[in-house]
Amino acid sequence: MMAKYGAAADPQLLRLAEESFRRALAMNPELSLAHYLYAQLEMETGRSVEAFLRLLDRATERRADPQLFGGLVQAWRYIGLLEASRTEHEHARRLDPTIKTSIAYTSAVVGDYGRAAEEARDSDDPFQGIALALAGRDH
Repeated sequence: MMAKYGAAADPQLLRLAEESFRRALAMNPELSLAHYLYAQLEMETGRSVEAFLRLLDRATERRADPQLFGGLVQAWRYIGLLEASRTEHEHARRLDPTIKTSIAYTSAVVGDYGRAAEEARDSDDPFQGIALALAGRDH
């Protein structure tokens, strides 16, 4: 989080975050949460394809891991395949009905702001307010 929101003030935060993720994955390459969070860093720093390929490879090996499929929701969106993003969200939810994904952003990208607001509400995502405003609603 510090790297994502504080990198402008301290560019070393990105480097430190990257090193931390690499160390975590070196210690435990099976740690899905580390893959999921590292992919977010990669996508935010312009390496969406690399993140996508790594997550897809892991998800192929671990077909019952909702964290990996949750990460693919964002990865598919970042590489422009929005229907695949929605499919991964549905798959992740079948595996874990409580998982929070970034599906609301996928709906917003396609202009379905009402759906984005509902999905954000269902995930307790603060994006709900933005989606409501985009949909022209206040609640």
